[in-house]
Amino acid sequence: FDSLAYHEQTFDIAPSQLCEGGNDIRFVKTSVGDLVLFSYARLTFPRIYRADNDTLSFTQRSTQSAMIDGFTTTNLRVLDISDPNAPQKVHTVSNTGGSGYVITIPSLGTKSKVARTLLAQPAESFLHPASISFNQPSGLNQSNNAADLIIISHQSFISLPNLAALVSQRQAQGFSVKIVDLEDVFDEFSYGSHTPQALIDFLSRARSTWTKAPSYLLLLGDASYDPRNYSGFGNYDLVPTKLIDTGAAGTSSALETASDDALADLDGDGIPEIAIGRLPVRTTAEANLVLSKIVNFSPGNVPQTAVMIADTQGSYYWNFEASNEQLINLLPANMQSNAQRVYRRLEPSDAATRADIINKFNQGTALVNYSGHGNVDVWTGAPIFNNSDAMALTNGNKLPLVVVMDCLNGYFAAPNLDCIGESLLKAPNGGSVASFVSSGLTIPDGQHAMGQRLFQLLYGAQPIALGDATRQAKLATTDLDVRRTWILLGDPTMKIR
Repeated sequence: FDSLAYHEQTFDIAPSQLCEGGNDIRFVKTSVGDLVLFSYARLTFPRIYRADNDTLSFTQRSTQSAMIDGFTTTNLRVLDISDPNAPQKVHTVSNTGGSGYVITIPSLGTKSKVARTLLAQPAESFLHPASISFNQPSGLNQSNNAADLIIISHQSFISLPNLAALVSQRQAQGFSVKIVDLEDVFDEFSYGSHTPQALIDFLSRARSTWTKAPSYLLLLGDASYDPRNYSGFGNYDLVPTKLIDTGAAGTSSALETASDDALADLDGDGIPEIAIGRLPVRTTAEANLVLSKIVNFSPGNVPQTAVMIADTQGSYYWNFEASNEQLINLLPANMQSNAQRVYRRLEPSDAATRADIINKFNQGTALVNYSGHGNVDVWTGAPIFNNSDAMALTNGNKLPLVVVMDCLNGYFAAPNLDCIGESLLKAPNGGSVASFVSSGLTIPDGQHAMGQRLFQLLYGAQPIALGDATRQAKLATTDLDVRRTWILLGDPTMKIR
């Protein structure tokens, strides 16, 4: 060959030289100066059509017929899958053969430039859908939509009477409300795929094109960092959240965690363009309970007092008691004078601290604030309060807003564990009407800058919706992780006074 030319060469090999299974092709130099460079090698050989474990995928020219041996059953089905989007059933004839059952596939009788791709296997081996439901066309991308409040709900909660009651209540207060089936969001914005990106794209569309752009978003349903249930704890990703990376990579602060606000943070500054709240419920019973708390909430039922809880400073750089005192000074005069302090340092024991916290919850109060260390389901490592304590509260309809300035009490995306914020909301005989809690690991500086602004907004001259207060409070800190990881577990349109 000319060394600069590209050539193809065909060699004939007797089929007897081929082995069952893998075969090696070797190029051997015949002289020292030979150089072998090649782009591909293709081996074409005749094959016996024999089923392997009752299955065979093969190609066949349209003018050819074929006999396939080796099946253990006559209940077989052959599909022409040349076009994966339009598979066709192929007529076959079954007989007994030398090694089981044989099927004969006749030719089409007409010539085609492209060979057919066929799949043969037992009829019961084909997958069947678990269920089929008709799609109800939606028009979420149309600009003639309008709503102050969007409620994105999992299908199982849409028809609940307490959701209808909440919608009626908000409409009577002047809000235009639109309930959105999460499946419609997936259908229109992610081709049916279960992904938080669909919610992001939907909310961006609603904000930019709807006749009335939404100002509030309520997510009705829990979320999970394990949407495919690989861990086996359950399919709890009912309404997805956005998972984000926080902290410094490679350090103890690094964490992938949930950020509901990231779903509507359209400019990436950590502040959502829509005030967001979530009710992280998994069952209709939980949903009815939490919705009932919100619908029946009245500030008049709740003693207008504040319970201020602080962890011990110890060797830590931050003084949690001093932070609480600054917050108390931002309360109305009547709440300042009635503020109830539970400071761990001043209590006789951690057991006494825990009993004091539970007792003050059960007496009823409008506001509970905790400053200190924490984890998903505890306050301090002692702990002085945990999610089991929250679930057992008996304060009835005297439901407070709970504000927590610690780490991870809002880590609601764990499929195997409820965080304290969730437990307070789901407590059957009391608990809270809403919580403002963190899903991340952050330090107190940014937390308390945000907390001070939150108190100023909540107890300013005019009552303010929780979602507006929590959203605006985040402007007081430049800590991006604080902005993105504080979660409102509650209704963003609710006012506590």
